[in-house]
Amino acid sequence: MKRILILLTAASIIVACGKNAGTDKKAELEKLKKEHSDITKKIADLEAELAKENPNENQKVKFVAVDTVEVSSFTHYVEIHGQVQSDQNINVFPRSMGPVTKVYAQVGQQVKKGQVLAKIDDALISKNMEELKTRLELVTTIYNKQKNLWDQKIGTEVAYLQAKNNKEALENSLATAKEQLDNTNIKSPIDGIVDQADVKEGEMVNGARPAFRVINSSQLKATGELAESYLNTVGAGDAVIVVFPDLKKEITGKINFAAKAISPISRTFKVEVNLGNNAEYRPNMISVLKIIDYTTNNAITVPMNIIQADQEGNYVYIAVEEAGKLTVKKAAVKVGQVYRGTAEILSGLSVGDRVITVGYQELNQGDLINL
Repeated sequence: MKRILILLTAASIIVACGKNAGTDKKAELEKLKKEHSDITKKIADLEAELAKENPNENQKVKFVAVDTVEVSSFTHYVEIHGQVQSDQNINVFPRSMGPVTKVYAQVGQQVKKGQVLAKIDDALISKNMEELKTRLELVTTIYNKQKNLWDQKIGTEVAYLQAKNNKEALENSLATAKEQLDNTNIKSPIDGIVDQADVKEGEMVNGARPAFRVINSSQLKATGELAESYLNTVGAGDAVIVVFPDLKKEITGKINFAAKAISPISRTFKVEVNLGNNAEYRPNMISVLKIIDYTTNNAITVPMNIIQADQEGNYVYIAVEEAGKLTVKKAAVKVGQVYRGTAEILSGLSVGDRVITVGYQELNQGDLINL
C-alpha cells in the first residue's frame, strides 16, 4: 500500500513539471512575437523618416535611353492610291457589220492614225457601187443633153430639172456607198501601239464590241482622288512624289491638274500628274501619289509612340538633372502634323531637352534614371 502511494506521488510530480515546461515555452513564444512586431514597426518608422529626409536615397534607379532635341526639317505628305491612265487609250469599234476578210495589225505593232487594222467583207457594197456608177453614167448623159437643150431654150424646164435631180440623187447615193465601203475598213483613230486585238479572219464583227485597243503611251498620267477637305491646301503646281510599287521606283513631279468640282458620291476631287513618255509605265498600273501639303525647316520632332496622354493633354518624359542626379520630368506638349510615326511638336520642348525614347512606359514624375 505504501509502495502504491509513493508511485502515485512521483507520477503527480512529473505531470506537474511537464505542464510548467509547456507553459513556459508558450509564454516565451508570445514574448518573442511581440518583440518582433515592435522591431518591425520601428524599422518601418525609421524608413519612413529617412524617406522624408532623403526622398531619392532608397529609390530604385531605372534605365532609359534619350534623344536630344534638335531643330530639323519636317515634311507632311498626303498619300493617296491611284493608277496610270491615258487620254489616248482607245477601244476601236467596227463601223460596219460582217465577216472579217483580213487582219493587218497584230498586238504590239506600232500604227499610225488612219491606218487600216482589219478589213470587213465589202462584196455587196462594191457590187452596189458598180450598179450606181452605171446608172449615174446614164443619167449624167441624159442630164447633159437636157441642159444643152434648155440652154438653147428648147424643151421644158421640168424635163431639165428632173434630169438634174436624177443625176444629183445618184451622186449622193454613190457618195453614201463610198462611205459605207470605207466603213468596212477598221482604222486606228490615233498614233500608238496595238495593245489588244480581238478579231480573226472569218469572224463576224459588229459595233457592239471593240475589235482593237490602241494606246499612245506618250501621254500617260498618274491620277488619284483626294478628299474634299484638301481642296484649299492641294492644287495645281504642288510638288508630288509618284511611287510605282510594282516597278520599285519613284519619280518627283508636280500636279498638272486639280479638279474644282467635288464628286457628290465619293466627296473627292481628281488630281493628275503627267508622266511623260516612258515605256515602263502602263495604263491601269497601280501608283501612289505623295503630295506635299506642309513643310518647314525649323521643326522639333519626336517619335509619335513616345507621346502619352492624360486628362490634362499630351505629354512626354524628359531627363533632367537635379542635385547631381538624373530624374524624370513630365513635359506637356502640343502636337502639330504627324507623318509616318514622326510628330511635329509645336510647344513644350526646347532645343537641348533630352527626351526619353526607351523605357518611358514604366516611368513616373521624379523617378531616378540612368542612361
